[in-house]
Amino acid sequence: SEMTAYYKEQNKTLWDQMNDMYKKYGYYKEKNFSIVHKGIEGAEKIKLMMEDMRNNPPKKLGKYNVLFVGDYLTGKIKNNQTGEETSTGMAKSNVLYYYLNDNAWCAVRPSGTEPKIKFYIGVKGESAEDADEKLAEIEKEFSKLKIDENGDYKIIKSPFLFYINSIDKNIILYYNKLKKEKLTSFLKQFLF
Repeated sequence: SEMTAYYKEQNKTLWDQMNDMYKKYGYYKEKNFSIVHKGIEGAEKIKLMMEDMRNNPPKKLGKYNVLFVGDYLTGKIKNNQTGEETSTGMAKSNVLYYYLNDNAWCAVRPSGTEPKIKFYIGVKGESAEDADEKLAEIEKEFSKLKIDENGDYKIIKSPFLFYINSIDKNIILYYNKLKKEKLTSFLKQFLF
């Protein structure tokens, strides 16, 4: 109530003051979205996506330069320009964090409870509309994940160059078949 009274004396509302702060410091906005991959094959796809993003970090996301890549599983932050590595100083976690120019950032992690990979994006804009456009631009880079005619996921013209193709799917199906055969063989020893 003190703040309301203070700005009322200046012929301003709290909304006016909040907009003045945005004009002075910038419009910070964040967004998150997920991509779902169900089943055993989905879990494998999520694992492969994280491995690929970890092993082939992007240099750019849209018009943004990736300045640093934080890999919280290895505990290292790598400077993309110098190659210098420093410690995150944080506990290990399967999270990749991209430090972008212009106070933008992006983090990626698999869900611990659901069959999906999560993306988090943050930007600073000159206006609310500018911030929305910047969020959309970064999200667009990740929205290039496509499903081909076989139902396989791949990224097209993206900084992450992984492909989960039908060969990978056949390996997963063969692995599951072997597990089933071993289980059946094991159970037969006790049931028959």
